This record gives sequence, C-alpha cells and structure tokens, in this order.
Amino acid sequence: MAEHMLLENLNKNNKNLKKSFLGFILDFTLLSNKDINLFLSKNYKIFDPLVFFLEIKVDNANYITIKRSVAEPSKICFKTRPTPLQDFSDPPLEDWDRQDLSLDQAIEELNGLLDFQSARPWNYRAALFNSIHARRDIHDIFKKSLKLHSKHINSIPLQACLLGFNAYLILKLYEKEDKLQELLIKENELREKVQLFLYNLGYTDIEGLLLLKSDEVARQQKLLDAFDFSEPDYERTINLADNIDVRIAELNNERYSLNFNLNKIKSSLESGQILFSPEKAKLLFEEAGVLFAGQIKKDFETLIAFNRAITEERQKYLQVEFAEIKTKLQNIDTELIILNKKRSDILSFITEKDSFKKYKKLSNELVTLRSDLAILDEKRIHIRGLADLRKEIKIIKAEINALKESVNDDIYIHKSNNTSIYSQIRLYFSEIIENVLSRKAILSVLINKAGHLKFRGSMLNESGSSIVPTNRSPYRKLFRVAFDLAVLRSRIHEKFPRFVFYDGVFESLNPQKKEKLLLEFGRQADLGLQPIIINLDSDSASQSDAAL
Repeated sequence: MAEHMLLENLNKNNKNLKKSFLGFILDFTLLSNKDINLFLSKNYKIFDPLVFFLEIKVDNANYITIKRSVAEPSKICFKTRPTPLQDFSDPPLEDWDRQDLSLDQAIEELNGLLDFQSARPWNYRAALFNSIHARRDIHDIFKKSLKLHSKHINSIPLQACLLGFNAYLILKLYEKEDKLQELLIKENELREKVQLFLYNLGYTDIEGLLLLKSDEVARQQKLLDAFDFSEPDYERTINLADNIDVRIAELNNERYSLNFNLNKIKSSLESGQILFSPEKAKLLFEEAGVLFAGQIKKDFETLIAFNRAITEERQKYLQVEFAEIKTKLQNIDTELIILNKKRSDILSFITEKDSFKKYKKLSNELVTLRSDLAILDEKRIHIRGLADLRKEIKIIKAEINALKESVNDDIYIHKSNNTSIYSQIRLYFSEIIENVLSRKAILSVLINKAGHLKFRGSMLNESGSSIVPTNRSPYRKLFRVAFDLAVLRSRIHEKFPRFVFYDGVFESLNPQKKEKLLLEFGRQADLGLQPIIINLDSDSASQSDAAL
C-alpha cells in the first residue's frame, strides 16, 4: 500500500509516488536486459550504491538467492540453499555458488535451475509473460509483442504455448511465412534483372537463342581466321534483297495506307458539326409565311439531339483510332530509320574493295556478338534462378498450408478435450470473472483469414450474447488479471511461476468490485499462487483497506 506519511506532501499528486518502481526492480533482479531508459540507469548517481537481492523458492524445496547491483548489472551471483530468509547482504564473494556471471551466463544458469519446461522452447523469461505487468500494459489482455532479452518477438506462439497448444507448429508456421516473404522479395529483384520479353520466352527458348548466337560467333570467328569475305558478302546481299528491301517496301506501303486513313479521320472530325438550326429555320418559315411551330419544331430538335449523340460517340472512336494510327506511324518511322541505316552499312560493306577495312568491320561485329552472347548467358542464369525460386516458393506455400491445417487440427483437439490445459484455463478464467463481476466470461482462440491465431476474451450479458470490453473499459484489466491467474493456476503442479505482479489494478473500479477482486486475490493465494499488488491508499475501499 502506497500512502503519504509526511503532512507537507498531502497536497501533492498521488501519481508521483513511484510505486511502479517495485515492478521494475523485480524484473531487474530476474535478469532483465539493461535498459538505458530505466530509472536505475537514468539516475545512476543516486542508485549506483544499491545492490538488490531476490529469493526464489523452487519446486525441490530449495531457495535460490540472486544478487545484482546497479553499478555492475553484468556481474551476477547465485546462492542455493535449503532454508529461506538468510542474510546474504555482506558475505565474501567466494561464499556464493556462482560469482560474477555475465547477463547471458546468468540467464542460462537460472534457466537451468528453474527448469520451466512448459515454456520451452523459450527460457524462463518468457514464462514471466503472465507475471509482471506495469500500469501501461495492464489493459492489454493479449500483448502482440514481447521484449525478450533486448529482442522483440511475436508473442502469439508463446501465448499459444502457455494455453497448452503446440507452439512448435505455430513457430514453424511463422518461420515459413518469414521465409516466403524473403523469397518473394528475391523473386521481384530477379524479375527486374531479366527483361520482360526474355522472361516470357522462358528457359528453353533462351537456350535456343544462346545456341544460335554461339553458332554465329563461331562462324564469324572462322571467317576472320581464314581472311575470307566472300561468304559475308553473299549473306549480306541475300539479307539486303530478301529481308531489308522487302521490309522497307512493306513499311512504306503501310505508311501510305495509314496516312490516307489519318487524313480521312481528320476530315471526319472537322466536319462533325450539325449545321441545321431550328431557330433559324423558324425565322425563315415565318418570312415565307409558313407556320413552323409546336410538334414540327420539337421533332426537329429531337432529331438533332439524337444525331449529335451519335456524332459525339463516333468522334470518340475516331479520336482513339487517330491516336493509334499516330503511334503506328511513329513506330514505322523509327523502324525505317534503322533499316535504312542497315541497308547503307550493307551496301558500304559489299562495295568495299579494301579487305582490311572489311576485316576491321567484321571484328567489331564479332565483339558485339560476343557481348550479346554474354548478356544472354547472364539472362539465362537469372531465368534459371527465377524458375528454381518459383519452385521453392511453391514448396514453401504448400508447407505453410499444411502447417495451417495442422495448427487448426491442434486447436480443435484441445478445444474438444475437456481435460486439456486450454479447457482448464477457460474454466478458471470464467470463474474469476464471475466471482468479481457476477457474469460469465469466455476465453476464445480463433483463426483469422491469414490462418493465424487470434485470442479474445468476452463477457456474456443477460441475453447470452458475448461482449468484448473496450480499451477504455475498467473491466478490461480484470480480463488481464483473470487470464494471468488462470494460466498460472493451470500450471500450478508444474515447474512454472507462481507469482503475479500488478500496479494500478484497483484504479477506476467501484468499491464493491475492489472488494470482490481483493477477495479473489486471497482465494488464489490460498490455492498456492502469490499475487503481488501495488496500490494507492486512495484507490482502496474502507473494507479493502482494512483487509490489506
């Protein structure tokens, strides 16, 4: 119980009594990682002389004393003995069973001494998940992350483990999903390295391209070695006559046809206006002495509106076609420039009489061919790697689906077994809520769309419908309390923590609920648990205060 003892402090804010420091000190002596934001570190000049001792009773009727100082938090000592409450405040260092252990060594040592098998594959620090709560997280019924020895981990597998489910399956599932994400990122990187058309060709086709390109390099090298240019002259002549000139002629014909269509579309777009005006026609008929009114005028206006709608729709299609033709003409012009350049180069080569100039030109072409061959070979490696990666992704996805099915089966087995740890926790959870709030409660484990576990606590109202307390509800922290106590009670016959620490658990509760909660803590203590409650005197009802 925290209260003001000095009269001059009575008007000060009760929230600054630093009662929550006890939780930090408890965590510190249980070998939490050094935190520069912890008050012990931030005020080291004040707290440096302090040395903390914690006595733990273990299941073999022995007692472990942990010694850890603020000045040297990485020099930790242990002493095991059969009797409690002995004074180890000033013994020589050699009297300790284990002296000046580093933090990692001390955690490993204490993990072996406590032997919390129910928390495996994690160490004893993970088992404290339900035992130490600060005010800021008491409303968080199911924490999504846990800081375990300076590293944040996903707490869902751990919570599943504490609820009695197969944590190894869930850990494996998360491991496979992380691996899948890595592979998908790698796949995207490989996609960027491979050009789209080569990727679409596939591994077999690029092997064919490599074969043809390698043969072309070999033939070119052979011609250069023989200093014989008759075959290159012949090949270029055939290519010019059968391919380049034919293609140039085809493109010119296509360009002529497209330009003709383009001009027709331009004319259609320019002449799309409707020149007939009913108002002008009315004036003209009046001048001629002819009646132009009523239905005749309306029919003409309707006809014009219909014609205008058709014209506008037609113009939209014409504009699209106009843009497509312009794009085709630009592509044709680009291709013609390339073909005419090739044509000029071929004519220059076959009319060249200087053999050395031909040799030099063929050598340059061979260098280009070899460069293309190297690029193709690199693409082949990437495409092969991409194909292998896609196979691995397919295998990982199949394994993930199989693990999800296994997790689902495991959940079903434990839900349907009334004697399972999970079923016991659900009963204890509902019992505690009913004792404090006079309502039944349900602890649920659901599977979301992603195949992951989702934990939920809800109360049943008078009609039997479930209600989930909001974050601002004072009852939400009671769900936290009920969950913690239910988990600890379900493991009371195992090597597992028996204590739980709360700060601010009575705040915002009405006096009746405070009284019932205090009685429930007493009942759980009688069962063998050790609730440790830090409370302000102003947060206690008179009867609760007397009980404390």
